[in-house]
Amino acid sequence: MFESAYETLNHTEQAQFKDALNNLLFKCFIVRKVYDRTRKMSRVNSDYLFIEKHLDLFNDYLSYSGLDIDLDDTDGVITLRSLEGKNNLRVDGVTTLLIYLLRYYYEEQVVLKPNSTEIFMDTNNIKDLLKEKGLIKLNKKFNMTSISSSMKILAQYNIVTRVENTFSDSYYSFYILPSIRHAISQIKMDVLTEEIDAKGNEEEDALM
Repeated sequence: MFESAYETLNHTEQAQFKDALNNLLFKCFIVRKVYDRTRKMSRVNSDYLFIEKHLDLFNDYLSYSGLDIDLDDTDGVITLRSLEGKNNLRVDGVTTLLIYLLRYYYEEQVVLKPNSTEIFMDTNNIKDLLKEKGLIKLNKKFNMTSISSSMKILAQYNIVTRVENTFSDSYYSFYILPSIRHAISQIKMDVLTEEIDAKGNEEEDALM
């Protein structure tokens, strides 16, 4: 039972449990490596290590709320899940397209850097991809201004993390975290790819 297992933790561990639990409930994703902007380097996330070590304890507690934890040790991502599928975050069209764009870029770069789980990106990369994929045709609100607002949402959920400047600046850089793979399913990626390709074909037909 949760109560008896929790009592075996010392006071420091109990405080760690509360902190890690609150971070998990607030962010939904906990990643193994986090970027330290002060030191300008990545470090191991103590929350990830603590949850990994006490996974059964966390799952016992969360089961009372119909939640559990999915731990992907390959990518280094802990995901909070609803057993009944009720805690899915609903986002607007701009944020959905941004998640698609980031996942597309992430998978492209991971092939080139197979030992990396965090992928560096900046506003120049975003602008290049906007032209390449023609995503503005799908949603006219999808521009650098609206993307900045969506980036703040994704940072809140540990899907991206800032490196240089803020998301309100004209130029900023960030890391795409491996949680991007859990933020959008491959099925949704395939559906969006079909929509984007179909829109592109319509544009080509109109020019003929």
